[in-house]
Amino acid sequence: MCSNADILKVVYLIKIVVTAIQVAVPIILIVTISLDFAKGMKDAKAPSEILHGCIYRLIAAVVIFAIPLLVKVILTVMGNSTFFSSCWNNADSSSLTMKPVYVQPPVQDDSSSSSSSSSSGTSNKNSEYTDANSHKNSINGIRYMLYNQADPRWGKVKYSNGKTIAEIGCLLTAMSVVSSSANSKVTPLYAFETKANNYYMTNAIPKLAGSGNFTCKVGSITHDGIVNQLKKGSVAIIMVKAASSFTSSQHYMALIDVTSDGKQIYVGNSYGSGSGSGRSGWFNSKTVLTDVHEYVYCVPSQALIDKFN
Repeated sequence: MCSNADILKVVYLIKIVVTAIQVAVPIILIVTISLDFAKGMKDAKAPSEILHGCIYRLIAAVVIFAIPLLVKVILTVMGNSTFFSSCWNNADSSSLTMKPVYVQPPVQDDSSSSSSSSSSGTSNKNSEYTDANSHKNSINGIRYMLYNQADPRWGKVKYSNGKTIAEIGCLLTAMSVVSSSANSKVTPLYAFETKANNYYMTNAIPKLAGSGNFTCKVGSITHDGIVNQLKKGSVAIIMVKAASSFTSSQHYMALIDVTSDGKQIYVGNSYGSGSGSGRSGWFNSKTVLTDVHEYVYCVPSQALIDKFN
């Protein structure tokens, strides 16, 4: 999702120019052809001769008019599946005035865990990751935070288009789920403030997680291909559409574990509350991988695996 205010302003101005061309070209064409006809009639030229003189101007006008219209159609069909099309579809008049709203991240009180560690005389490795707030990958032991885009700590934070993280922040949240394994302080709010959405997933996740912790690539969308990659200990982010049981439109979510037989996938659902497909947890792999339109997998480094083992 494109949320950079400066980029949205530029894209909106481009949209204004495109609209102006679509309005102005037919008007200019009608006026100039009318003037040519009037001049030709005054000079006693035949109508066919006058029209022949206008034909090239007519063709040029049609081409100029069609190009911006074609661009709009292509971007509309693409939806928000690419960064540029996301910017195009999200840019509107509010882009000229609205700015991102930032809130102060919550300060965690680590005193209880610190005192507990001190009293026992031992350090509690990765104590910020618990069974309640994270999931442990069964293959390599890495833990991933289970974030909800509607969490009150960041759910009401607004993008420049006026929409909130709770409304459209599923990709931001899914990237935070993956990146949180390297640094538990990476939350959807942190990802928002560092403008992670200005980069595609293959670049955004390594930036959020820190250099060297993940290598991310665009994968081929097949059930067996995704399952086999997860069996290697990789994690993934997928975008599903309306035929999926997880959404009625479009939704991004993280895949952070798989059973040894590949029949169940653990979904770090960006909107992970409630029951059924509206939560994080184990789901049938065929259910999870229905109507997938984007798929990026991330391979963790050995250093990240060692952190949890």
